[in-house]
Amino acid sequence: MNHLLPISRLALMIFASLFLFCSASGQAPAESWRKAFDKELDWFRLTGAGLIVASTNDAIHGLDPVDGKVIWSNTEYRNTPEDFVDIVENTPFMTITRKGLFTKVDLVDVITGKTLWGTKDIGLAAVQGVMAVPDNQSLLIAGGNAKGKIVAVMVDMATGNALWTQEKWFGLGNSNTPPTLFQVRPDKKSSTKMTLKGNQPLLFLDENRFIAALSKDQLACYEVKTGNMIWAVDTKVLKGDFAPAIKNNYAGMILNEDKSVLYTGFGRNLFAVRTKDGTLVWAADNLPKLKKDAIPSQLMVTPKGLLVRSSGEKARIQLFDLTTGAEVWKKPFKDLGSCTNFLLAGDQIILYTNDKPRADASQVVGGFGVAGGLAAGIMRASKDGDKGDPGEFMQINLATGEAKKVATITFKGGDIPTLMTYENGLYLLRSEQNVMGVTATGEVKFHTYCRAPGASLFAKISTEALIAAANTMSYAEAQDRANRTNRAVQYQVINKNEAMTKRFKASQNSDQYVYMLTSIESGKKGVGIQQVNRLTGEKGKFILLGDKEPEYVVDEIEGLLHYQLEKKVLVSYKF
Repeated sequence: MNHLLPISRLALMIFASLFLFCSASGQAPAESWRKAFDKELDWFRLTGAGLIVASTNDAIHGLDPVDGKVIWSNTEYRNTPEDFVDIVENTPFMTITRKGLFTKVDLVDVITGKTLWGTKDIGLAAVQGVMAVPDNQSLLIAGGNAKGKIVAVMVDMATGNALWTQEKWFGLGNSNTPPTLFQVRPDKKSSTKMTLKGNQPLLFLDENRFIAALSKDQLACYEVKTGNMIWAVDTKVLKGDFAPAIKNNYAGMILNEDKSVLYTGFGRNLFAVRTKDGTLVWAADNLPKLKKDAIPSQLMVTPKGLLVRSSGEKARIQLFDLTTGAEVWKKPFKDLGSCTNFLLAGDQIILYTNDKPRADASQVVGGFGVAGGLAAGIMRASKDGDKGDPGEFMQINLATGEAKKVATITFKGGDIPTLMTYENGLYLLRSEQNVMGVTATGEVKFHTYCRAPGASLFAKISTEALIAAANTMSYAEAQDRANRTNRAVQYQVINKNEAMTKRFKASQNSDQYVYMLTSIESGKKGVGIQQVNRLTGEKGKFILLGDKEPEYVVDEIEGLLHYQLEKKVLVSYKF
């Protein structure tokens, strides 16, 4: 099952202040609960199980989201910085990094607050990064062993048992190549916490084999049970300066229908690899190449060939023959500038494009597009008012590459759409401040615009909070999941229990709304969060913010809003 978590909402999840929560009619709902702590709150987070974890200087606490009661308190992790806590998505777990001379990581059950296991139990002297592997309910940990060697360890998430440990795994056994790591808090120069999140997720071919591309040298297939390498693409052929990480705007690896061929970008090249033995479908000396500084950001296997959308200054759409890798069209579609992901409707490629280069971070390699996009959107709106730049709703013939403009569409506030899906007979386009529904003929059925606040208000909002939200899932990650699933987030509930089963059922009906930071004009005027039905454009409830920097989190699955009213007080409302 898939659950939608729109990109624009991610950047609105961690602000703080006194505010009034109003419905569209102006009525404020009653508080669900209020919790006063003895100590000041350092931070609080929403977990995959829906519980809240809140930190004070004497403990980390687990709160029931229904009534706010403290279910557990764990004093072992007092004074833990927020960037040392990683919520493992769609599970009842979180990892906590221990500060000290050597980095160690514990897995904690958020429902009970109990420490299940730590990396010291599996023979790691230090940890470099961790990533969840939902397909086999495990964590992949990159770290150092007692000999100082870089190792990869696959650990059963529930038991802490090491399923396998491999040295030189990221370098294909030929070197001690490290994995590609990303800073958890790039906005904090003093933070050294790193993560594997942002890399390509492991691609499972079946219950016995998976493919990994987590370093500049690694494009290889491994045994699930042992971690032993089955095949690898020669590093001399890869010629990669860095891993094809999704956070660096690379598209996710994809397979053809029978899973016999893998398609992926690596460096500036495209690869078609037979999954049986790792041999190349396209000759190594004649690989399809993209233009300089172009990144393959969307891949799709079609009856006519491999359809590729690249990003960067030389962004374009190209079609490559599945057998030879040769370009099929006489010329690529170049007029991208800024564009949405493309969708395929029969023999037509559908997308929105605007020749205005996107000024925000969402198109910058290694950038954090959610925060950058929100910042740029606010700055544009402050400078340009409500006016927008017209863009084109396009159709491209899959067989020939011939393009036709269907309609001219303008997003207000200088905004540029970043995501397109097809649902209920409409193409739904979204940006930070706009939602729009368009028919196949280009008729705009609805268009809702929420004006962005001015730069003076934005300056009050914590940039660190925005970056933290962006790190939950970068623009590129959200875009890639949308490209492959036609939804913005694909939920894989693992380690099922009663709490997770209930939450999974609730998630199936929670993808109707998007939330926008905006200037509210009706009733009590001010800056707040506007709820918008993304399927119809209708405005729903809104939150009117106060003057102080807000800190809050929205549980979109259960429709709950948790915010910090005072230094020691959390309050919750039900949407």
